[in-house]
Amino acid sequence: MSIVCALISQLGLSPYKLGPLATITYPRMGVLSMRAYEVLNENLSRGLHTILLLDIKDGGDFMNVQEAVELLKKMENIGKLGIVSNDLMVIYAARIGWDNQGIKISTVNDVPDMGDTPHTIVIPGLLNPVEQDYLVNILGANEELVRRHTAFISRFINKSP
Repeated sequence: MSIVCALISQLGLSPYKLGPLATITYPRMGVLSMRAYEVLNENLSRGLHTILLLDIKDGGDFMNVQEAVELLKKMENIGKLGIVSNDLMVIYAARIGWDNQGIKISTVNDVPDMGDTPHTIVIPGLLNPVEQDYLVNILGANEELVRRHTAFISRFINKSP
């Protein structure tokens, strides 16, 4: 669980608003697991943050954020819940806790090059003002993206049963 503690502290997100974690996995025997998509849907409908861990290939190489986002888009094409959209803010993290860690904030349609793995993806839920301030002023998130994301999550929560 050290990645969870390290991520939450580095990203300025409230640990009290962290929902269940999930892993984006490579398709196995031709089957794409939808579990990460289901967990993301459940968390976002409750306004909770989601940490998405990334799979490890059979040869030991780690999945990167580009591969993970492509799999999320495939899940969206199957699930059709409107989760994976350009209004969704995504925090891309690499090598958290290492000397050369990296954090970039963008969308699913503008996936940054995060360099060496391991990578992690965090999808924030409903952000409080302190979290928004940290993301914008410390991590350099685009204010307009934060506003779009907040409106998207609010709409998502309101349409959930």
